[in-house]
Amino acid sequence: MMSFVKDDLGSQLLGIPDGEISHLYIALTPFSRAQFLGVFERYNAAFWPVAVAAFLLGIVIVGLLIRNHPKFTSVAAWGLAFMWAWTGIAYYWIYFGELSRAGKLFAPFFLLEALLLCFVAVNGAKLPQATRRDFPTFLGAGLIGYALFAYPLIGIVVGDDFARLPMFGLTPCPLTLYTFGIFLMADRVFPRALWIIPLLWTIVGGAASFLLRMPQDWLLLVSGLLAVVAVWNRLPDEQSVQ
Repeated sequence: MMSFVKDDLGSQLLGIPDGEISHLYIALTPFSRAQFLGVFERYNAAFWPVAVAAFLLGIVIVGLLIRNHPKFTSVAAWGLAFMWAWTGIAYYWIYFGELSRAGKLFAPFFLLEALLLCFVAVNGAKLPQATRRDFPTFLGAGLIGYALFAYPLIGIVVGDDFARLPMFGLTPCPLTLYTFGIFLMADRVFPRALWIIPLLWTIVGGAASFLLRMPQDWLLLVSGLLAVVAVWNRLPDEQSVQ
């Protein structure tokens, strides 16, 4: 995903000579934007029922969060663990791995995030949870709404076929934005260690969004910084699972 792309945008902004494709990491396979979207097309066609289930799961998690339901922590942690594990295995290791060896590099990080979420699901189910009316909560709600609804709409507006768009819950960028949203809205639930991998992905995915002309992913570059700033004063007082 971090390859420089051979297209007019790359030639104009990055000074890449026509016919030459450079890439940021050693041993990553170069690919075009068309090839990149082609992976999503095949992936979505194969797993569209799972994409529907992931979207509904995302709505359920938000509903439990808003209602301060006692099952929120368990459902959210298991649900997010499923999404991160699925993205790591099905998307990165299998589908994206056919296009670029970067898939094999990114997959373990997504699986690690899933394992950490499983730890929370098992050990943090009894933690009290209550949403606050503060900036982190409002920012989190905005990121959740963006990941669920605005993200695909932007892709359609810029002219991409819906069948070739990254799907919620099963692809890295909308999943990262949604995860930040849940972390921000939930109070005293998710440990700080869970923020590391999503924060790293905001840099990787955010940078690639310009090279691959994915404007719906531009928010990634600032979402991590906004999230950290938003909870800077809240974190010392939170009782996270350690």
